[in-house]
Amino acid sequence: MSEARKIIEVKVSAISSEPLTGLVQVNTPEAEIEFEITEDLAHKFCADLEHFLTR
Repeated sequence: MSEARKIIEVKVSAISSEPLTGLVQVNTPEAEIEFEITEDLAHKFCADLEHFLTR
């Protein structure tokens, strides 16, 4: 696996409401990367972040 990059900004915007999908934009010092995200994945990501923040 390659070395982890530092995230400097994350933006999330809606693409469509039915089905609920969004665009996640992750900025690093080297690049701006966009990912499409589904509602199911957003819920999983939210749960993972909650777990991370409450450790």
